[in-house]
Amino acid sequence: MHDQTALLSWFDRDVGRPAQVLTWGASGGGLNAVLLSERLPHRIDGALALCGPVAGGSALFGQALDLGFAVRTLLAPELEVVRVTDPTANLAKAHQVIAKALESPDGRARLALANAFADVPGWSTAHHPRPTDVAEQIGQQAKFVQAVYDQLSWGTHRADLETRAGGNPTGNTGVDYRGLLARSSERDLVKQAYRDAGLDLGADLAKLAAAPRVAADTAAARWLARTGTPTGRGHQPVVTLHPIGDGVAPEHERTYGDRVDPDRIRQLYVNRGGHCQHTAAEELTALRVLRDRVETGRWPSTSPERLNAEANRFGPEYHFLYDWLHDEPGTTAPAFRRYHPAPLPRVA
Repeated sequence: MHDQTALLSWFDRDVGRPAQVLTWGASGGGLNAVLLSERLPHRIDGALALCGPVAGGSALFGQALDLGFAVRTLLAPELEVVRVTDPTANLAKAHQVIAKALESPDGRARLALANAFADVPGWSTAHHPRPTDVAEQIGQQAKFVQAVYDQLSWGTHRADLETRAGGNPTGNTGVDYRGLLARSSERDLVKQAYRDAGLDLGADLAKLAAAPRVAADTAAARWLARTGTPTGRGHQPVVTLHPIGDGVAPEHERTYGDRVDPDRIRQLYVNRGGHCQHTAAEELTALRVLRDRVETGRWPSTSPERLNAEANRFGPEYHFLYDWLHDEPGTTAPAFRRYHPAPLPRVA
């Protein structure tokens, strides 16, 4: 936030004040885009958040804590989830635990439960539909967790956050994991995995309920809420774009969207798995929606039919998509669709 604000000041001073400023970014950059628009209301004319954890940093690290806490409680009590003394060793151990758990129905069921608390979908491939096989869905969850959530739950991202915050900013005191599962988009996968394994889901939920909780440091929690959580207040238009199968859950969009005046926001979705898996054609189409709103004061139609037709006007090179998680390149048709995610199981 500091650097982007400084860049705008430099541009004003050394180049000239632009007539219009739009901010956009992907993943953490999507969160930065909406934060920047709120912090600089007289400098930013519109924001485009691509696949961002826009419910905020407190929500994101809360998800990571819930996931890590469940893995620790049910699979590996030696793992550290806060105040990690050796992030590299802790992360390596977490990867070993996940790999071992994938080898058995019991382990897969417990991984599915942990993943459900972070709303990680059983779908992480960009060029293939969501699988129907339970083990394959949990495998795709695990692959995503090991590539994205691992550092947030057990590694250097968690350690770095605590250093910057001056303490542990997220905890789970008072969290009801039975209630979280009931609100999770992946609850049906969990129930099926437990049935397949012949495990008692209620017993594992009771074990989570009885496990000692992690307390947040009040000052650190306030710091993260203040620096990394959008309020939804402002006057600039905002467009969001998210794959419905993104492990950085599209439920962030619902939680954030509920904070924003509905006349000021349009939230778009593509029918695809994987984090930030949209094509250039889809991203440019979303940017045009924002630009039209900024320039005319009115929202254009955002029906999936119109958006897909708009994206199809771009040449074939704009439809290339590299699935970085599965190392699979390819081209794909525009996939805008109607979608209404639930809120996150818990926000902070």
